[in-house]
Amino acid sequence: MIPLLFLLASGSGFSQGNSSYDVPRTPDGHPDLQGVWENNTITPVERPDVFGDKEYLTDDDMVFISQRIDEIMAAGEDALFGGGVLEAVFSGEIASYDPTTGNYDSQWMAERTVHRRTSQITDPPNGK
Repeated sequence: MIPLLFLLASGSGFSQGNSSYDVPRTPDGHPDLQGVWENNTITPVERPDVFGDKEYLTDDDMVFISQRIDEIMAAGEDALFGGGVLEAVFSGEIASYDPTTGNYDSQWMAERTVHRRTSQITDPPNGK
């Protein structure tokens, strides 16, 4: 009986008012994150320090990053994934994704999508 009272009492503190939105759930009760997700974006989950508090890339940033990606891809360097793309753009060094077994070179890579957002995390505002 005491655990039940505790659950009832603690649950009332999490109430969000009279929201009519129901979070989609999978059959086992977890939030439903199913769908089509882009995996060729270079936007990192957490904002790199090089961007500071900048939430969006400027036109000049977009041109610079796009040109550097084109140069890297044209050079036929090792395949780059996720955060490795931005690291290569700003450091000038291309680190292998899988130096032990090797992997496909850039010929086999899908074109990378460059978005203006500097991180996928939007809250907190610093992107971390």
